[in-house]
Amino acid sequence: DRSGHKPIKNNQKDSTSIISNTFKLYPNPANNEVTIEHVSLDNPALSIEAIIYDIMGNKVATWNIPPSQSLITENISNLPTGFYMYSFIEGSKIVQRGKFVVAR
Repeated sequence: DRSGHKPIKNNQKDSTSIISNTFKLYPNPANNEVTIEHVSLDNPALSIEAIIYDIMGNKVATWNIPPSQSLITENISNLPTGFYMYSFIEGSKIVQRGKFVVAR
């Protein structure tokens, strides 16, 4: 090519190997339960934790998620209505963060 531009090479792997961890927490807003759905492709032997924080950053719940289960439901009826943040931790690494609302 005389323009001096080099062709772009596609070095991406297929989409399943790009996604290392995928977590979903729903419904949002939530009432008395939340469902956590996950796919862990990196290392299924690592422990997975969900840590829930209130809007002030105080830890209000910790849930251990069995790596062998791709879908779990947690009771949140003890959480007051309001805004919450969550972190999903695989091994010792935070792999995803998000927010959800408890509304009743």
